[in-house]
Amino acid sequence: MFGDIENFTNLISKKWGQIREYAFPYTASPVQVSCLTTAVATGTRPTTAQTAGTSSAPCVQYRYVPNQTASGGSFVAPSDTIYPRQSLYAIRVGVRVSF
Repeated sequence: MFGDIENFTNLISKKWGQIREYAFPYTASPVQVSCLTTAVATGTRPTTAQTAGTSSAPCVQYRYVPNQTASGGSFVAPSDTIYPRQSLYAIRVGVRVSF
């Protein structure tokens, strides 16, 4: 005789073992990157002439700026979706007989 419980923690509490999913393919970008044609000191804003834009000039320096929300606030991490019913438990009971 044998018994098998799959996903035992979800049997104890239905809040355990849930599936959390973030938007795919991770489309929220936390920073914007710009290519600068001349080096600019940290903390100063580059001019339009110093930003490569669509020109073929090589990048001398990369500038990383945190993405802003539409209201101008800080970056907001993407929310997750919880699927509580996709994580279920299973109990199997059986008997082995050998001849």
